[in-house]
Amino acid sequence: MRARLKAKAQRWKSAALRTTKKQRLYRERLRRCHRRIDRLEARVQELEQISQPRPRANHTYPAQMVALAVFMVTQAQVSLRGTAKTIGYYSKLMGWPFSAPGHVTVLRWVLRAGLYQLNTSAKHRRGHFAGILDESISLGGEKLLLFQGVNLSNGGQEEQPLTGRDVEVLAMQVSPSWKADGVERYLEGAIAQSREMKIDYVVTDGGNNLRKALADKAIDQVGDCTHLLMNLVKKQYKDNSLLSELCAQIGTLRRQTLLGRYGFLAPPTLRDKDRFLRIFNILDWVVKIDGARSWRGVKAGH
Repeated sequence: MRARLKAKAQRWKSAALRTTKKQRLYRERLRRCHRRIDRLEARVQELEQISQPRPRANHTYPAQMVALAVFMVTQAQVSLRGTAKTIGYYSKLMGWPFSAPGHVTVLRWVLRAGLYQLNTSAKHRRGHFAGILDESISLGGEKLLLFQGVNLSNGGQEEQPLTGRDVEVLAMQVSPSWKADGVERYLEGAIAQSREMKIDYVVTDGGNNLRKALADKAIDQVGDCTHLLMNLVKKQYKDNSLLSELCAQIGTLRRQTLLGRYGFLAPPTLRDKDRFLRIFNILDWVVKIDGARSWRGVKAGH
């Protein structure tokens, strides 16, 4: 009798032990499930926050659409209208109640982003720079005075031609006209924005207003090699009747053939001073077209 009770108690004990192990296992599984649910809920909340439009003060469109539009225009070289349609479709995919903006709106976003970049980059600019100053860009009835810089502290610029990556915009401003005193104030403001930047010299096209402003600021100036060479050639050939006649005939031929069947053979467009800078290009074009035999006063091979 005692042996049977002892065996029965042992079975109950073993069953209780197995039940306890199962309960512990189930509780651990339940805790893992709760932790997994918490992680999934946190991830869902994070994704919801990411996918929600981020409003900005005084802006109708969210920050995501603005950032995507600026990236497409500046980095992917997409047109303004193409960008506007794309971000409008992006808004539909995200389920947002925003229609496609106008291309002018996209342009304003890009311009504001560029202005912000221009203002903030000045604070981190330091070292020795060579400036490039030019006012020949016209915007309607106004002129853009563009001040660019090449960081000489990086080295290597004297061993290879400059590229767009070597040059950064230091300042830009538009005005109906740029007199020497206005250029001087413009330079003062541009240099004052970057206190740790030193302008060693400035390259210009030799305009009187630019030269006077740089002289008043005691900044060394260097002539643009392109304009220097062009002026030297102009001094030599400005009264050359053969060159003047050749340029006149080239202009006539260009007007006659530009929209015709042989428009791809039309001569290059020449500005007033451009004919002196591109004199060798002009003669090369003549030689390639007909060996320069049909042009009066110009021998083949010259």
